[in-house]
Amino acid sequence: MTAAAATASARPQPPTWPLRAALHDAVRRPQLSATVGIWLVMSVGFGVGMTYAIYRGAAEDPGADPALVAGLRESFLLANFDATAAGLMQFWGGAVALALGAQLVGSQYAKRTVNLIYTAGPGRLAVLGAQVAALVALLGAATAAVFAANAAGAAVVSAIEGWPLAAPPAGPTALSFATAWLTTAAYGLAGAALAVATRSETKALGIGLVWFLGIETVLIMVCRALGWTGAGQLTLGGATSNLAVAQGAYPWWPNALADQATAGEGAASAAVTAVWLAAGALAAAWLIRHRDI
Repeated sequence: MTAAAATASARPQPPTWPLRAALHDAVRRPQLSATVGIWLVMSVGFGVGMTYAIYRGAAEDPGADPALVAGLRESFLLANFDATAAGLMQFWGGAVALALGAQLVGSQYAKRTVNLIYTAGPGRLAVLGAQVAALVALLGAATAAVFAANAAGAAVVSAIEGWPLAAPPAGPTALSFATAWLTTAAYGLAGAALAVATRSETKALGIGLVWFLGIETVLIMVCRALGWTGAGQLTLGGATSNLAVAQGAYPWWPNALADQATAGEGAASAAVTAVWLAAGALAAAWLIRHRDI
């Protein structure tokens, strides 16, 4: 073996399979880790810290609404941490998941490496499928981390207040986690589809946040005011909101669509969310397959 060949063989070789390459790229990218870290800080700081401060203030206020105080207490019980965590996924987790999807797929356009990625190796759809799989895996890990942080926060608050430290049953917890993961995956695929459509990470993030946090919220409120609740629940925000309520989230805050959601409504909302997820994946695949890159 020549010296040049030996040197080449000693160099780190990039992963050859699309999924390995996508996972490798996601793990080594600091902006994705920073976004997940911010997500955890928000979950602990706002979901636990600020909400607990609101509870203490309401509990010490004689004029506070008893239903509000009872609902806040219920949300902090360790036995309900799974439902509270599921609510956090819809409350702001969707926006963070959308940002992760836009970052993972759209950053290739900013770095101008998209032509190399989609032409040098496996087919376009294989590469995109690997990126989608890596995104879903990343969102699953982030969702698990948020659940763990919320469980720890609930345990600390319950210990401080002298409340029961009984954990929720495994079955409902797994269901809450599945619905939370479905929620974040749907928003993440929306961000990925927007990144492919706009060929830009920042444009995808801007359009996505304006739509899902602004325009869509107005549409849901208008549908509710007109009595078209079913139409509002066909939006991604409406479906995921109703899905979170069906899991017992927001016992202290009236939901935008319904104060209570039945298991049947939760199943229907899960189906709508799954349709949004599939639509994001299909839209991104169609654009990658039929458009110049």
